[in-house]
Amino acid sequence: MKNVFGAVAAIAILAGLAWVGGYLYWHIRLLGAIRTLETRTTPQGSDADAVEIVEEAGCKALPYLISAIQPGKNPYFLALASDLLKKNLAGPLSRGDVELNTNLTDWMITTETSADARQKKCDALHAWWREQGEPRHSGAKWWKRDCGGI
Repeated sequence: MKNVFGAVAAIAILAGLAWVGGYLYWHIRLLGAIRTLETRTTPQGSDADAVEIVEEAGCKALPYLISAIQPGKNPYFLALASDLLKKNLAGPLSRGDVELNTNLTDWMITTETSADARQKKCDALHAWWREQGEPRHSGAKWWKRDCGGI
């Protein structure tokens, strides 16, 4: 009986460590990629490796992207972040979320978007995330590209 309990406990501990390791891996990668994009996005472009990390992350990147989209930031970064947001929401959009598709079109920021319009778009995006996005987003499923919740 002790051997069975010990084996189950060891498996549970290893599974927990693996989950925490995977979560931290993506957390650190995404924080670094977003910070890189915030500082290196210019009219000439941005860091391709950081863009690839955010695209590869899928829905895991949503909380990081949404929190980084602030009206006072670099307009080139905001335009890129809006585009990445749309790409990372491809799963819900492909499942036919018409309301999200309409909202996403309204939230898109370009380099020509005025400061007042950027403020309104950011406020609307953050309000949607607090009310609808975050409760349906599963940050615990770090191993999936499309968590399916949103």
